[in-house]
Amino acid sequence: MPMKPFTLLCAVVLAACGDADPVSPPPRDDVGEAGVFAFHLDLDQAVPVGVIDATLTITRDGAPVTGAYVWVEAKMPSHTHTSAALRAEEIGDGRYAIDGLEVEMPGDWELALDAEAGGARDSIEFDVFVE
Repeated sequence: MPMKPFTLLCAVVLAACGDADPVSPPPRDDVGEAGVFAFHLDLDQAVPVGVIDATLTITRDGAPVTGAYVWVEAKMPSHTHTSAALRAEEIGDGRYAIDGLEVEMPGDWELALDAEAGGARDSIEFDVFVE
């Protein structure tokens, strides 16, 4: 029995979906809004509802930024939700631990980061998808 055109189309589409590459995570390396610090956020592509734990690396002219005060806040623009801001803990070599940042529902969130060190200040926002 010959295959109907719709059935054939469905088979082709499904076969193509099986070879698709996973969605690339959004970039999590960028220079801050003031152009002073470079930020790298080490975080999974999507995080579950609950608590975000991540590592942030901050550099200036390629060198690790140590002794910074780093504040982090999660914002969900579509619902105007905002987490309580928390201070990231320095763990060495320009790296800072973000532990216990609460996100209360799935969807698109922004992590707003504000860093101050050596008389300089910079900030950046990274997009995060919460499952």
